[in-house]
Amino acid sequence: MNGDPIHILLVSEAGEAHRLRKLLESNGSSQFRITHVPGIEPAAHCLAREGADVLLLDIGPDQSRGRAIVHAATTGAPQVPTVILSDSESESLAVESLQQGAQDFLTKGRLDGAGLARSLRYAIERHRLQRTLQSLSLIDDLTGLHNRRGFLSLAEQQLLLILRKGSGLLVFVDVDDLKLINDTHGHLKATAH
Repeated sequence: MNGDPIHILLVSEAGEAHRLRKLLESNGSSQFRITHVPGIEPAAHCLAREGADVLLLDIGPDQSRGRAIVHAATTGAPQVPTVILSDSESESLAVESLQQGAQDFLTKGRLDGAGLARSLRYAIERHRLQRTLQSLSLIDDLTGLHNRRGFLSLAEQQLLLILRKGSGLLVFVDVDDLKLINDTHGHLKATAH
């Protein structure tokens, strides 16, 4: 972090938002800037408008509704790390949330200010590292272009978009003599000493 306060987008009911704000402020109010919204749709609008460093999502007591909310948040805003707050201590719900892309799952009954602050900072860092690793696995070091895995990932996204819209365009370019370019510029040459 660069010294700026961490911008938290808090999705919860007003009473819980007040309690969480007090918890975080007890740990140093200048560390955090909290924007509160009451639901996932206003959160999406807020993320599009001003972004956030981390999404703190209170899913409440209803596990089936909580699963849907987690799915909507992690697929709707994959670029923002998500920390889940739950009334439930369900391990299966926690594991499902992490499998869907959440960075952490916290039980509200066991929450304290220092632990919440630490979880938010760790979630941001973990998410940054995951995105870096994902980028390394999709981008060719030499060209800076997507490799085969990156191409297939983007192609899959575009195919879904085409199926939803009903039309699309494909442009294909065949480049000759790539082996020569790769042999000349693509490998570190060993030098004899």
